[in-house]
Amino acid sequence: MKNTLIGWLAAQGVALANEASDQQVIQAVQKKLNELKQAANASALSNSNERNQVAALENERTTLTAKNSELTVALENERTARKNDRTASASAVVDSAIRLGIVTVADRDAKITALSNSADFAKDAETLLKQKPANKTMESGTDLSGRQQAALGNETVALQNEYNAALQAELMVTGQNAVKAHHNIMTLPKYSGLAAKLAPKKA
Repeated sequence: MKNTLIGWLAAQGVALANEASDQQVIQAVQKKLNELKQAANASALSNSNERNQVAALENERTTLTAKNSELTVALENERTARKNDRTASASAVVDSAIRLGIVTVADRDAKITALSNSADFAKDAETLLKQKPANKTMESGTDLSGRQQAALGNETVALQNEYNAALQAELMVTGQNAVKAHHNIMTLPKYSGLAAKLAPKKA
């Protein structure tokens, strides 16, 4: 048995002479066993740490994936809301232009689409409302006399000036957001008179 243990120790890199005492052999074996046990524990701990790190990375990836999905949905919702707001504002401006005889009902959808996709909503809305009205009113469809045309022209200019002043004021309040500025004009109590003038007349 002693020779067997000495041979085992030699295989583990521990050299003992054949004449070593039994006590020396036992101590050498115990020491080597302790070293092997410590190495095994260290390896197990290392493997455990690696598994924990992998699990943590997987959890982080799952969290980031979920967060990315949430942000994507939120961004899409924001885009949709902005698009709806822009369309609503464009519709209000075009309807005002229809009331003033600038745009025909037949051109309504095309004008709304063009204004909704405008790169400069405030500028294009103002340009649209500054156009000269047609020779026929939307309500009657009859030809206007020169005096009626002049009156309508004066009304249009006055309304344009009133709208432009309100728009500039609201642009400062909304941080140059033309859509919100127009929305404020059409909804805030202080602009109720102007909004009533801009709103299309009911048949």
